[in-house]
Amino acid sequence: MPAAIEKSNYHHGRNLKTMQSLNRVENIILAVDGWPFSALYRMALAFGLFAVWTRLYGKGGGGMLAAAFLLTLLLLRYIPAVIRRIVPFSSTLKMMWTDRRETGRKYDSYEWRKLFWSGLGFAAYVLYFGDFERPKMALTLACVCAGFAGIIIYRFGSVKSRH
Repeated sequence: MPAAIEKSNYHHGRNLKTMQSLNRVENIILAVDGWPFSALYRMALAFGLFAVWTRLYGKGGGGMLAAAFLLTLLLLRYIPAVIRRIVPFSSTLKMMWTDRRETGRKYDSYEWRKLFWSGLGFAAYVLYFGDFERPKMALTLACVCAGFAGIIIYRFGSVKSRH
């Protein structure tokens, strides 16, 4: 296998030899952090955010809804970082996470994908409950459009930077 492909597969947690060195719990954690589970939990989190928001505040409060979403994004970033420092995961798993984050900074659109999948979760809520109030629609469209645009820009940018 060419070194570039092997390295790319390693970054995505698909290197069989490395994955076999992880214990069962770490393999599950690594799988949940990858496709498609990462997209599904972001969609579920966004769906839940709208559900909780509607339950607590009813209609309106758009500015505060955006602030709650930004807080959620920050928590999605920092809670895992704190957990990685506190819980004694193996050095192999920590190295794989570090490599994933570094690769994401260079070639992927990780933050944009967060927006995109969150936007799809918001859209699912809006469509399921028919809750088309303006702040929810604005946040939904902003997340889906910005996320999709970021994914496309990163995709083409990463292809150019690899050559």
